[in-house]
Amino acid sequence: MRKGLPVVHAALVVLAGCSPDGGLTKFNAAPEAKITSPGEGDTLLTGTTVTLRGAASDPNHDASDLAVRWFVDGAEICAGVPAEDGLTSCDVVVPDRDAFDVLLEVADIEGAAASDTVRVTVASDGDPVATILSPTAAAVYYSDQWVTFRGTVSDVEDPPEVLTAWWEDGSARLDVEAAPNGSGEVLGYATLEEGAHALELHVLDTAGNEHTATVRVEVGPPNSAPTCAIVSPTSGGSSVLGAAVGFEATVTDEDIAENLLVVTWSSDKDGELGTSTPDSAGVVGFTTSGLTANVHRITLTAVDELGETCVSAIDWTVGTPPEITLELPVAGEAVNAGEALLFSALVSDREDVAGDLVVTWESDLDGVFHSGAPDSAGLAQTSEAGLSAGDHVLRVTVNDPDGLYASALGSFTVNGIPTEPGVSITPANPGSDEDLRVSIDTASVDPEGDPVGYSYAWYVDGVLSGASASASLPASATAHGEVWTASVSASDGVATSPSGTASVTIANTAPDASVTLTPTVPTRADT
Repeated sequence: MRKGLPVVHAALVVLAGCSPDGGLTKFNAAPEAKITSPGEGDTLLTGTTVTLRGAASDPNHDASDLAVRWFVDGAEICAGVPAEDGLTSCDVVVPDRDAFDVLLEVADIEGAAASDTVRVTVASDGDPVATILSPTAAAVYYSDQWVTFRGTVSDVEDPPEVLTAWWEDGSARLDVEAAPNGSGEVLGYATLEEGAHALELHVLDTAGNEHTATVRVEVGPPNSAPTCAIVSPTSGGSSVLGAAVGFEATVTDEDIAENLLVVTWSSDKDGELGTSTPDSAGVVGFTTSGLTANVHRITLTAVDELGETCVSAIDWTVGTPPEITLELPVAGEAVNAGEALLFSALVSDREDVAGDLVVTWESDLDGVFHSGAPDSAGLAQTSEAGLSAGDHVLRVTVNDPDGLYASALGSFTVNGIPTEPGVSITPANPGSDEDLRVSIDTASVDPEGDPVGYSYAWYVDGVLSGASASASLPASATAHGEVWTASVSASDGVATSPSGTASVTIANTAPDASVTLTPTVPTRADT
């Protein structure tokens, strides 16, 4: 290492990511190299010794783990490590040629490398030197804006104030102030037409020696204001006090990259909320949880480098949601299909009267089955008899005019009624000496698939009889001419089906007759 070359130490940053097997994998970041002196296009005098200066850094290595090398036109002239503050330098004698390239290379101990290059021009000893500081090739210029012409001139033999300097655009001399001050600085202002320009700063010493510095710039059309729009959320929305609200917008600019725009978010009630930087596609986001309870006008303002602005705004309400308590039905309450079930809830809101609230009743089986405003006391009620059979999950929701809401959950069951059974009586034409029996010809079906049981009742001439409560009726209970009806109903344990019935009329039964002869073994002498 050359004498005087400093040593640098930088903080070690470990970059790690997840490997496919769940472990950590180390990633090596490339170092950075920057030549700070001389600058691009600077002019140096032949034969003079100049100090090349630069900076080296690496996000995950100390400076002691870096190696720096300096090259002039491809030939290495210095090597070593940077100083603790990352600076490195190298002395070189300016070669006798029109121009040369200076390259600084930085490499870390893992083999990652970076470099920076500048090209400088060379002037003969005794020639004046001109350097252009502004305009620069990287800057953005507009045909309707002033351009700053700034540079420096110097000469070994002459003081700056006796030097003659002027600006040219191609071969045309510009009407720009260029008289050097005591420090050799020249400063002037002018506008340039849209298009490409080859600008030159000329300096002439008292001996007639001249030097020219050049820079190429592009001048665009008159500056255009940026455009912007808040795309999310939509205007008129709302959020709960203290909840985080995310805003997203798009910004564009015809003249500069979108990420160079300065974006500010503000509220007409809370003032400035913060700033954010657009990405390269012009998308910009902002999140805040600090909005006070109020109706806000949220405004996005984007500003370009010349102060031109665009504005986009939405209305946003921050408040407290309503409150709700479900009173009826009680959890798990059951009714039979077709029976009315009472639904009741109590609602309130800090900002709104009860009449401005809307209460919606919804079942997971039937969807929304009722919606309306509560009474002045906040009581919301409805009675429903047409809900589907089955187990229901109930959600009752109250909404306020700002779009804020609260919900409560409940459950209830609508029990399906079994179907009416189809029955018949055998025999179909019984006599008074025959037992009757009712048969289930068409079984009752429960909508939920639950098993059913049957109950029996017998009626004689329309009057309930106590002779039997089963599927059979003894003949001893019947008499000629009576009309007997069997009524059969099915039950799933909760609901009873409509009754299926069948009737028969008891026919006349012929009397019995019998003859007996005695004696059973007669003789000729018996009567």
